[in-house]
Amino acid sequence: MIKRTIRKRKQITVPGEVLEALGGLEVGDKIGFEIAEDGTVTVVPLATITAKALPKVRNLMGSVGQKAPKEIRKDQAWFWKPEWLATEVDIIRRHQAGWKNPPMTEGQFLDYLHEEAG
Repeated sequence: MIKRTIRKRKQITVPGEVLEALGGLEVGDKIGFEIAEDGTVTVVPLATITAKALPKVRNLMGSVGQKAPKEIRKDQAWFWKPEWLATEVDIIRRHQAGWKNPPMTEGQFLDYLHEEAG
């Protein structure tokens, strides 16, 4: 366990090995704190959606009545890429229109994925 003392202005110095464990964070990087019901606190590296992708992400999310976040978990950045998000939005639209996804066995699901992949 790595220990630190909280200073006068409720600040701590984050040790280098913790920064490395969080993906090599550097000065200026942002982090978030997730607090679980049991009181456990998790430190999460954050990322921002690129300026190039942000308008498209906002448009996609707005089309299904949702807002695009300004900051996202770094480990979930792949989800917010417009290419991936377009597929997610399509599924949300289908569900909003009453589409029901029938249950599949594992084999049926794998067959479906192979068909979708072409």
